[in-house]
Amino acid sequence: MVQQQSRCKCEGSANAHVRAKKKRDSPKRGLASVEKEAHAAGLVAIEFEARLALGEMEHKAGQTAKARATLNALVQEAKAKGFNLIAAKAGGASK
Repeated sequence: MVQQQSRCKCEGSANAHVRAKKKRDSPKRGLASVEKEAHAAGLVAIEFEARLALGEMEHKAGQTAKARATLNALVQEAKAKGFNLIAAKAGGASK
């Protein structure tokens, strides 16, 4: 009986952890979706803003290498297309 209660508590805890992780990942998925749709529609400014937000989220989540790669790529593409403010923001966020 005690073993069964303990197992139920562990399963409940694991389920809560999975739900919490999905909630944390949800904003990233949303931004990735915005980025993809904006790219398909040719809305470069919106695409770049979504990528900037993704890079900042990665940085805050401690994924520094991933964030740096995201933001450095954005800096290059934004500069090439004349989006200097986005490039500057991405360059500052990657540090």
